[in-house]
Amino acid sequence: MICLKSLRMPLVFLALSANGLMAQAQTGPSGPVPGPGTPTPPGPINPPAAGRLIAVRIVAFLQNQPGVTARVLQSGNVAVTIRRDGWSYAFNINFSKDGKSLTLECPLGSISQRSPAQLVALLQENDRVVMHNIKYRFTCYKQDQQLYLMAFNFSTDMTEAQVLDNLVRFTRILHDTYESWKLPAVAAVPQ
Repeated sequence: MICLKSLRMPLVFLALSANGLMAQAQTGPSGPVPGPGTPTPPGPINPPAAGRLIAVRIVAFLQNQPGVTARVLQSGNVAVTIRRDGWSYAFNINFSKDGKSLTLECPLGSISQRSPAQLVALLQENDRVVMHNIKYRFTCYKQDQQLYLMAFNFSTDMTEAQVLDNLVRFTRILHDTYESWKLPAVAAVPQ
């Protein structure tokens, strides 16, 4: 038979030890609690991990490249224009909500300006447009009825130089597929 008196001291010690461990494992903010009316410090709720790409870093890097202009959009995404080989390419770099990936997109005009045959040809082109294991897609958004060439899910752990390399590859894809996505010529109206 166990004597309760002999267990009393170890149980008290165990209870005090567990309480001390729980206090050390407390999560959440520490320090003084701000009073009412204390402003919240500015900044993102979930700041990006160290080294992760953010819009201002991309823009700062791209602005120093010849033939490239870039700006941060109100949405937090980036608008980029690259002028090369007599062409001008306009892109958007869109960040995912969690900031861990980005998508490259290039608007190519309204789908209403294209024939059904051209749209079918673009869908078939999707299976062919791969460069450096990156799948590029012709697609459209229901909201704006615009045709886009897109490349999805780049990690924001890449460097700014890698972003530029991917944009240059994107210009090659646009150039190489131009005959598939170009707007049809408008016939001149006789006067």
